[in-house]
Amino acid sequence: MMNLSWVVLGVYVAIFVWRTWVAQQSWWLAISVVSWVMLGLLGAYFVPGVLGIAHEQSAFMVPLYVLIGSVTQWRLLRPEAKSSDVYLSLLAASGWIMQLAWLVLLLMVLWQYPRGFSIFSLTSLLQLYVWQPVFWILSQWILMLLIWMNQGQWRDYWKASFLVVLLWFVGYVVADLLNWI
Repeated sequence: MMNLSWVVLGVYVAIFVWRTWVAQQSWWLAISVVSWVMLGLLGAYFVPGVLGIAHEQSAFMVPLYVLIGSVTQWRLLRPEAKSSDVYLSLLAASGWIMQLAWLVLLLMVLWQYPRGFSIFSLTSLLQLYVWQPVFWILSQWILMLLIWMNQGQWRDYWKASFLVVLLWFVGYVVADLLNWI
């Protein structure tokens, strides 16, 4: 039987490859694949048997590889940018917003380490990033939809989106700490 994580990940990758192909954004796709290979080899070197190109955790970090590839498309992150593909523009913007929110939470947890629940929060954040592609990808699609629906109405959609994602991630960590996940 197929795991939901693999199905969602497969749909995410298929849409990304299809949209980059249609929009002729081959550099984005190429750099995403190269980053997967390079980070997979790096992971296999530092954590052999756990990370690598063909390991599940490396495959679950596809949104990170797409984010790294989006560096080639930095111009799409500006709201006034006219892209040939709205989906890719929203994918890049939402990816950067989510990555920033996750890094802010990670830095806050590391700042509090080793007091309180920081070690449990740290493992929960790593679980969210590496072992829960369904939550991450569905959150990204919801954020893309919110940005797309409010493109003309949110003056500072970066700030509002960042706060929404920060609340989602805090909710995930709290739910994980309470063993609801």
